[in-house]
Amino acid sequence: MFAMKINTLLSEIKSYSGPIGWVLHLFGRTVRVGSVYLHKDQLIQALFKAAHYQATAQERKAVSDSVLEMLNPVVGKELTMSKVKKRFEEFATACSRREPSFERIKQKLDECKLRKLAVFKLNDPTFVERLQPGDLLFKKNPADSDNLVVRAQKITRLFTFATQRDREGYKYSHVAIYLGNNEVAEAVTDSSGAAQIRKINIFDPRFIKPNSQETFTVTRAKNREMAEGAADVARKIAITPSADDSDHPHRYAFLNALRSLWHPITFGPFAKVRYLKQYVDDQNDHPPTEFMNPRNFYCSQLVGHCYQTAESRTVVPEILGDTKPKHSKSMVGHAVKRTLWARVSRWKHYRTFDQRVQMSFDSKWMNPQDFRNFIVSNKELFKDRIYLAR
Repeated sequence: MFAMKINTLLSEIKSYSGPIGWVLHLFGRTVRVGSVYLHKDQLIQALFKAAHYQATAQERKAVSDSVLEMLNPVVGKELTMSKVKKRFEEFATACSRREPSFERIKQKLDECKLRKLAVFKLNDPTFVERLQPGDLLFKKNPADSDNLVVRAQKITRLFTFATQRDREGYKYSHVAIYLGNNEVAEAVTDSSGAAQIRKINIFDPRFIKPNSQETFTVTRAKNREMAEGAADVARKIAITPSADDSDHPHRYAFLNALRSLWHPITFGPFAKVRYLKQYVDDQNDHPPTEFMNPRNFYCSQLVGHCYQTAESRTVVPEILGDTKPKHSKSMVGHAVKRTLWARVSRWKHYRTFDQRVQMSFDSKWMNPQDFRNFIVSNKELFKDRIYLAR
């Protein structure tokens, strides 16, 4: 009887297909389920009816982001009708009361989203006891806040007609990597406008801002050796902020951060060359460079670089053995030899790298939202462990 009711509610939702559905989906009016597009507001209304609550239009709008996150939290993962039915059943069972309040509805939506995560308050310092080096802390801004990165992501996704990408506000604006001993490394511009690749205490108000409604999702790599290696790479790149860090070789890559909002992140020819060059720099204990100049980073590029470099310590020797470019006394000579070696090695072992590299993305163009999509789409590599909220 319960399943029949949900089937009836879902069958009453207006659906679209073809160009009409695609256009409506582009403007956020529908949710794609399989090969059809369901009217978004009617879908949310049906979910409330399944939980025996008649929501107003304002209430449905207030929780639309949360509903869609609960139904399908990651871009690129197809949402099927069977998944929708399962989420409806879970939500209706969680509400359980015949006449739940709207506050209870909101609470149960969050619980359904976070049912597999440990939930901590940001003002509870004990959460750091659960963190491990290499953990990634993804910052999500409140849905009603006006964050430049979030706004740019929405604009570029509309402009590029990316209908399969996330349209429900599940937007992360920043990511940092945990180093251990209460420290994180991040690429950031601070309130004074200074651009830093810095190590900072996790409880520093510059990282966890007081009186902010920001939340964090903590993600953990399943390969502990790789996670420890990524934290090690980050420690070498980041510095502890000081009054004058003008000698810091790395700066925030503003232009790359902007271009990453629409640039593809596929592990193609250029990404493979960068992967190999990162390996050479790491083996020679050199700071990451682009030809002759120090490499600049933005937040997700930094953590992507750290994980790829950590992985390359194992993968590259397995594929290439002990071969690597001979060291040159001059910086120019070394840069030329390194680049030529990387390009030749890429073509000789192109398919092997595709098969062996798990961190198969172009870290130079990895924005926080795309990194989240990569993580949730590769559950054999990463798992969300902790949710931090006010």
